[in-house]
Amino acid sequence: MAGLLLVGTESRAGFIVRRAFMLAVVSGMIGIASVMPMQAQDVPAHLEAVDPFAIPIAEASFRFAIPEHWIRAVITAESSNEPSAVSPKGAIGLMQVMPATYGELRERYHLGPDPLHVRDNIIAGTAYLREMLDRFGPDGFLAAYNAGPGRYEEYLSGARELPAETLAYVETLATVIAEAHESRAHSALVGGTFDVLETASVDNPLASALSVPLQRIVDLTALQPSTGRPSDADLYAAPIFVPVNSRPGSAP
Repeated sequence: MAGLLLVGTESRAGFIVRRAFMLAVVSGMIGIASVMPMQAQDVPAHLEAVDPFAIPIAEASFRFAIPEHWIRAVITAESSNEPSAVSPKGAIGLMQVMPATYGELRERYHLGPDPLHVRDNIIAGTAYLREMLDRFGPDGFLAAYNAGPGRYEEYLSGARELPAETLAYVETLATVIAEAHESRAHSALVGGTFDVLETASVDNPLASALSVPLQRIVDLTALQPSTGRPSDADLYAAPIFVPVNSRPGSAP
């Protein structure tokens, strides 16, 4: 596909997004979503002056167990950090949430009526990102966030191709979200861990970050928020990733 750099049977984007997810698990950056909202006072006050998005991003990261730099990467890709951005299709705000989707998320997460509100837009967008991660796993959540879960499911069924915009989006974000993990968590990986990922194959003609399952990742439902990062024993003995926010009818 155009825009994808294929390596063997899978793309660079496909490998690095799964690698980033593994590293995020190892480093404790992805885990159980907290049931307690982060308070503004938990973030140093000076950060708000320097970065007006710092507090809501920190809250969203804590609440939905999504790394902050993933949230920032999505904001940059979706709206170029413009809070009042509105797309030709009607997507709104920093994280470009569609009005109907925002309405559903507003009810679920007790948000205000204005989707352009910086804090509420970031909370809604991150909640939706988490729902896509829980629903489609690390291989499909970026594509589902950008194209919508319905369109992504049509792709999985073979009914439709994904838009070129989505392919480029996945390629770009996969690279961005991987960079911060490389040095931070590499030392926590035992030798050979990446061999499992590097030798995975793709049966799907779209060789991108959309279809190859991870082999063995921490069972996130077994980790409690208070325990912090998983132990090595947890990491290498646990079954494949299990959604932590599953709820009937939760996906928009």
